[in-house]
Amino acid sequence: MLVSIHHNPSKLGFDSEKLRPFEKLIGKLEKQLLEGSILLDCVEQNFDDGKNFVSKNSAFADEFAQNIKNQFLVVDTKIGDINDEFDARVKLPDICCLFVLHFHLFRTADKKLFKALWDTYKKVPAVPLISNLLWFPDQFLLTRLPVLARNIERKTQEAVKLARQTYLINRSQNLTKEAQGFYIQTSAWMVKMDSCLKDTGKLIDDLNRKCSLLLRGLKLAWLINHTLKTMMSLHVALSKPMTKTCVLALCRMIEMLKGIEATYHRHTVVISESLTHIMQHLGYLALTIINIGKKRLVSDKKYSERRLDVLSALVLAEKSLNGPGTKERRLTSYLAMALGVQMNSFKDDEIANFFNIMKKLDFICDLKKTIKEACDCSFMYWHHVLFPTYITDIYESGLDVHRIQYMIYALHDCIEPILSCRHESSPSVLLQAFQKENYLTIKKAYVEHYLDKIFYNLTTVALHDWKTYGEMRSLAKHKYDLITVEAHLPSQTFRTDHQHEHVRPLAILTQDFSGLYKNKIQNH
Repeated sequence: MLVSIHHNPSKLGFDSEKLRPFEKLIGKLEKQLLEGSILLDCVEQNFDDGKNFVSKNSAFADEFAQNIKNQFLVVDTKIGDINDEFDARVKLPDICCLFVLHFHLFRTADKKLFKALWDTYKKVPAVPLISNLLWFPDQFLLTRLPVLARNIERKTQEAVKLARQTYLINRSQNLTKEAQGFYIQTSAWMVKMDSCLKDTGKLIDDLNRKCSLLLRGLKLAWLINHTLKTMMSLHVALSKPMTKTCVLALCRMIEMLKGIEATYHRHTVVISESLTHIMQHLGYLALTIINIGKKRLVSDKKYSERRLDVLSALVLAEKSLNGPGTKERRLTSYLAMALGVQMNSFKDDEIANFFNIMKKLDFICDLKKTIKEACDCSFMYWHHVLFPTYITDIYESGLDVHRIQYMIYALHDCIEPILSCRHESSPSVLLQAFQKENYLTIKKAYVEHYLDKIFYNLTTVALHDWKTYGEMRSLAKHKYDLITVEAHLPSQTFRTDHQHEHVRPLAILTQDFSGLYKNKIQNH
């Protein structure tokens, strides 16, 4: 289009000098957004400013690489583990991006770590990012690290695509069984939430039990969330049709997800009263481990500046945990412990236990935010084609109709992304457009017409039941303000003797009319 305007700008009312900045802006947007070069522009920039040569800092390079490796080991062990995954797979793209940044900074890479990152497709074929977009680890590494990707054979790349399709087929076949398993776990957790949140007088046991229950619900919500997003988006990405059985199983999982969120909401008061005590208890457990490391360092009489730095880091971590569990304090504790674990101040099991406690503390401190993220169903905006199948099944079966409220809650999550749109003059414009859609609003006149039709047809079939349908008309009027039209059909019954008196003359007149009509016919 811009090329055509260049040939004759005056015809379209454009100034050629103003057209060049516009063309430059369009080219920038195309490069950044449409070609997906935002990440490459970030990692390929020059970080050496003449004073600090980042690319020549070998100590930083080694620490950076070790940090990436440690993070990947933690995530890799949790991915696919139904008992301890939580949001681990969501961090996989972050680790791969850090790996790409490390390579562009120092032009060196651990080939074993690259191979391990590549092999994550065996556990996770794709990671949902936002809406219906999926992130594929193999495709990301191929496009962002072409130098290292040269060692990947063509057969291996094709095997990844085949494994992705096989994963989708196998999960689709077992989806109903998987949904039933989730249903049993969710129901059991809800029952325990109703019965086990009460205090028994044993403070430590009560806090451990409540913490375990809260984290178990989060764990289950994340597991269902990952399954939903991955299965729905994989069908779209691979252009595979979804069977009705698969659709109903996924919708059942959506109901469970919103049911988990509703359970947390129902126990808000009890949870709010317990959160502060749980945070203090977890902080105490973390401080106990830090104190063990401090005692080991202090007991060693050999003085060194490095040992003093490690001890100072432990003191900083200790002070950070002595207070409210804000995000900044927890981050400071993590950074301090990264230095505090040096000099063999902790055993391996103590380090693992500390970071496990800190992970629990992160979830508990940000419980409301984490619940919202784990139970968010805004992705239904992009998969709304499943909704008619779900509604049709409920209408035809007539079973568990109350479950539809959870699906409505899921659709309600789509409002927030809609209100965040930027291409309209006001975000409410798009929302109002959806509200005015005929298939989203049940009009009063339509319901009244439907009731008129049903009452008339049923009265025609069974005239003796006219009183029942009259009562139903009255109920519709008083309860829902629905105005229906009287059928004006014969009732076939007489309620009072007064009606007999009116009907008798009519019957005599009808008999006389019939006789006169018969005589006239005979005369003719």
